[in-house]
Amino acid sequence: MINRFPQALNPHYQFDNPDSIAEITKQDKFDEDGALVSMPPYIKGGISAVESPWGLNQSKEFDTANSDTISDYLARFNMTIDDVLNMDAQHSGRAEPVEFCVKDLIVNPGHQLSLQKHRGREEFWIVKKGLLTVIIDGRLVKVQEKKAIFIPKGSIHCINNPTDEPIEVEELQIGICREADNIRLLDATRDAAGHPKPRPTYPLTNDVEYQSAVLFAKLAHDIALQRGLPAYPQLAYFL
Repeated sequence: MINRFPQALNPHYQFDNPDSIAEITKQDKFDEDGALVSMPPYIKGGISAVESPWGLNQSKEFDTANSDTISDYLARFNMTIDDVLNMDAQHSGRAEPVEFCVKDLIVNPGHQLSLQKHRGREEFWIVKKGLLTVIIDGRLVKVQEKKAIFIPKGSIHCINNPTDEPIEVEELQIGICREADNIRLLDATRDAAGHPKPRPTYPLTNDVEYQSAVLFAKLAHDIALQRGLPAYPQLAYFL
């Protein structure tokens, strides 16, 4: 298994760890035909919350999408597609408007979501409160309150909150929208006492993922220093 992934990109990865082996096996199965669609969907027309160590992760709308879904959604915020940051980026082509899901996200101070990518969907993030720090395909982008950013399908991305105030984001997903469509590349989850407790991750496969990992590790390091928290030993490989 270790020979499948570039060693230079994965100095942090414990290929002999049972959790790592299980995560690679799980993600490989998700690449099989029909696996994405067979994942459990969101509740149609209902609200469902996913337990998240970093804050609130709650879906509030889910239904079929069409060619007008994005423009109709942005109009709620008096925006058009021209107002959205990163719209010129298309990692692997635009997602087909099969389904949409709208979620509320609240990211607590000093927290990061995992560095990740998705197979089936693209996303639009509207910042409703706070200053959002985004990692997107090896770049760091600051998104001001009342602004929006586009996350293409397949792009490497992460929401970060190095500030002292909660950040509120509304997320529109377009494509095949499934909570389990999440290839986690790095994770900075901590337990209730602040000690590192990362969830299983998938190995890095290209330079853009590695560049994004470096940015993620630097942010995690800065947050740990600012808040007097223990450092992540595995992330030290990227510093």
